[in-house]
Order: sequence, then C-alpha cells, then structure tokens
Amino acid sequence: MKNTLYILILLISSSIFGQRKYAANRYFKEFAYKKSSELYQSINDKGDDSYLVLSRLGDSYYHNFELTKAEDSYRKLMASHESVALSKHLFRYSQVLKSNGKNSESDKWLLKLKTKNGTDSRVAALENNSNYFVEYSNKAKTYINIHNLSSNTKYSDFGGFIYEDDFYFASTSPKTDKDKKLYKWNKQPYLNIYKAKQKDIKDKKTLDVEKKTMLSDLSSKYHDSNIIMTKDGNRAYFTRDNYDGKRLKGDKNEVSHLKLYSADKIDDSMEKCN
Repeated sequence: MKNTLYILILLISSSIFGQRKYAANRYFKEFAYKKSSELYQSINDKGDDSYLVLSRLGDSYYHNFELTKAEDSYRKLMASHESVALSKHLFRYSQVLKSNGKNSESDKWLLKLKTKNGTDSRVAALENNSNYFVEYSNKAKTYINIHNLSSNTKYSDFGGFIYEDDFYFASTSPKTDKDKKLYKWNKQPYLNIYKAKQKDIKDKKTLDVEKKTMLSDLSSKYHDSNIIMTKDGNRAYFTRDNYDGKRLKGDKNEVSHLKLYSADKIDDSMEKCN
C-alpha cells in the first residue's frame, strides 16, 4: 500500500512538473516573458538545469531588463553548457555583464564568440580596440550624474519630445484606475502618449506631471508611443502596433509589428491617422 501511494505521488508530481514546463514554453513563445520567467524560475529551483530552461529563463529576464537575474541565469547556463552555447546567448551574457558594470568579464565572454564564428564583426571590433573602455573613460566630461526626476513613476516612461511649452512622452501609466488590461510581455498596461506642461522655476525647466493628460485622440487598444511634431505643430508622427481600429494585424507567425502613423491637427484635436 505504501509503495502504491509513493508511486501515485511521484506520478502526480511528474504530471504537475510537466504541465508547468508546458505552460512556461507556451508563455515564452507568446512573448509573455514576465510569466515565463516566473515559471522557468520555479522549474529551475526544482533542479532542472537543462539548456532549454536556463537559456529561456535568462532570455525572459533579459527581455524585461531584469539584468541581475539575467546574469545569474546565463552564468548557470554557461557553467553547465558553455561548449554548446548558442552565439546569441554568449552575446546576451556579455551584454548583461557590461550593463552590470563587469566590463572585463563581459569582454572575455564576447571574445568567445570567435569559437562560434571566426569572422564575427563584434569580436573583430573588440580585438581592434581592446583598450576602448580606458580610452573612453579618460575623455573629458565622460562621467555624469543621473538622478530620478519627480516625474518618474513605477511604470515605463520614455520618448520625450518638446513642442513649445508642452512635453510629450510615452508611458504605461494606466488610462484610468480601473484599467486592468495588461501587456503580457511585462505585465504593465499598454503604452499611451501623454502631454505635460513645462514650467519655469528659478531659471530651470520642470514638468507639471501631476496634471499630465493623455492624448485620447491618438489612443488605441494597443501600444502608442514616440511622438514627434512638425515645426508648425499641425502634424504628428508616432509609432503604434499594427492596428487598423478594428483588429490587430500580424505577420505569417501572427506577430504584430510596430508601424509609423501620422495624424493631422484639426480644431485642436488630432485626426486622420494614416
């Protein structure tokens, strides 16, 4: 009886583990990297150090800029599977190391790409100027101080463009407090274009982001971002998922790509998106 119960527990555990890996693979292929990282991490914590699990765990963190976690995953990958590592994973490991301030270690792994492709231009560039970091660091005005602005939020905010006294930017800030629709890639709301007024305070420009407004005329169900305006302010260009107002269009693999759209200003609103 005890043996039967033990076998039954093993079968159930194996089934759950298999379902978890199946779900992780499905989320990864659907670019739902936030969810895939959670599942692959739990699978790895259970002892699965296979190339597929470790590489996709690293890639899931990499695509969401969780670079410390990506470094840890890629390090485990190389410790167990360096001899069969794909070029893209060697390069991504090198990238996250550099992003995390480990320049000499990053260069070491980049040079290993030569074993995969002796004519790799990235390797050649490093070999031709191995002292690039010292030369760059010794340049005047190389170092700057970076501070978070009060306008920064927990969401993604980027793509600033100034026109007259208005500052335009893209943000994943939700449209409303009730907006629960999330992008599977990073589990944040979809991007929208916002506008905030610039104010002069003690000879410095600041943004009144507490009163930011979303450009509802340009808002779709999917991503809208990176706006610029013509000199006269009568036309805007911006990026958007390939959405025609009725459905999201994809390629033969059902992957939607960003498209460049334009809109004309009519009576203080933006219309005629093309």
